[in-house]
Amino acid sequence: MKQKKIFAALLAGALVLSLTACQSGGETSVPQEGDAPAGVAVQVQEVKVDTISTENKVSGRVATDGQESVFVSANARCTDVYVEVGDEVEAGTVLCTLDMSDTKSALSNATTSYKDTKQSYQDQEALFDSQIALAEKSISDAEKSYQEQEALFNSQIALAEKAVSDAQKSYEEQAAFFDAQLALAEKNVSDLEALMEIGAAAQIEIDQARLNLQSLQTTRSTTLTQLETGVQNAQTNLQSIQTTKSTTMAQLETGVQNAKTSLQSVQVSKSATLSQLESGMRTAESNIDQLKTVMENVDSKGNVVAPAAGKILSLNAAKNSYVGPTAPVAVIDSAPRLEISVMVSESLVPRLSLQDEADVTISALDLTVTGLIQEIDEKANPQTKLYTVTLWTQEEVEGLRAGMFADVTFRTDVSTDTIVIPTEAILTTSEGQNVFVVEDGKARYVPVVTGLTGNGVTEITEGLSAGDQLVVVGQSYLTDGDPVRIVSGED
Repeated sequence: MKQKKIFAALLAGALVLSLTACQSGGETSVPQEGDAPAGVAVQVQEVKVDTISTENKVSGRVATDGQESVFVSANARCTDVYVEVGDEVEAGTVLCTLDMSDTKSALSNATTSYKDTKQSYQDQEALFDSQIALAEKSISDAEKSYQEQEALFNSQIALAEKAVSDAQKSYEEQAAFFDAQLALAEKNVSDLEALMEIGAAAQIEIDQARLNLQSLQTTRSTTLTQLETGVQNAQTNLQSIQTTKSTTMAQLETGVQNAKTSLQSVQVSKSATLSQLESGMRTAESNIDQLKTVMENVDSKGNVVAPAAGKILSLNAAKNSYVGPTAPVAVIDSAPRLEISVMVSESLVPRLSLQDEADVTISALDLTVTGLIQEIDEKANPQTKLYTVTLWTQEEVEGLRAGMFADVTFRTDVSTDTIVIPTEAILTTSEGQNVFVVEDGKARYVPVVTGLTGNGVTEITEGLSAGDQLVVVGQSYLTDGDPVRIVSGED
């Protein structure tokens, strides 16, 4: 037992010496060659002024690969042919002439029908709007008349009620007055009769007092009868006004309801009539679109024209024979040209214009070329609600085939001479968006306001200036004021 205590004491002493040596060694140690330098390692990029635009990417298909097939969408007789296989033609060259008189007549009739239906729609709409305005005014006038008559009757009733009240009050006051006078007259007669018994009053005085009493009673009866008649007349007048008000207001209320019913009837008729006319316009528009499709590649004289310059590879038109939609009238070997059709949303189409540039990427060829917008549909596809946009470029595209997939990037909302930085440099917190810049070897936290976004870059509208040293790698490990050391991508 004693040996165990001695061993424990020696062990404790050794631990104390060991800790003291460690503390002493911590105070005197110096960095050795190869220790990591102080500060968080970051990569920086100088902030510069640049141009940025919003990028909108959509997918589509190559519509042509350099061969132009000229189709017509109607069966028509060919009256003359002006080219042969092997001929070189220019864009706009007349290839043949078709008898399109029936189609042109139908298109003219459809156009006239559409214009007439549209004019009828506008006329009917104006007529119904006028009728609705009149009906609404009738309601307003009827409601106003109702309110005015109600106010007038209420005023008359108030006056009649006051007349009844005044008449009743007068009756009560006169009745009280006469009752007081009768009490005095009756007392006078009683007093004179008592005096007469003791010889202090004469019979003539008693007779006179009795006559006064009878006269007062007669006057009271006559006056109160007249006043009672006045009360009854006032009450009758009040009842008459109340009855007249009830009848008149019921008639006026019926007038208001009739006016509202008339308005609803006009509105229903307007909706039904305009719906029918609108349906007629849609039908006429559809007919026009179909007939215009039939007239595609055909001018107003029935001439089929070449859409592009090149060599006639095949020709299916012959004089007095018929051509139709099942086979091309001609096939032209034109210069290789990329033509692509894409579908865009209604939010994007207003920001596109003819001849706008866009990047066209053919992934199968690992190729990106610049395309120009040549056509923007005015109407959306009824099923998809999207608009067709057609682009093309005259750049030589080897290996191009119709039907290949292509990605088109439209650049909109362009901002020039603005601060543009890598999007990945921006940090988003609950307080907003911010970046870090390096100043005097330390990281500085900078809140920023962003603008447009592009391909991996973002516009900064507030917070940064050209020349700032922006942290682009390592910013996620920084806090404001941290010492930093700038390293290159190879470190």
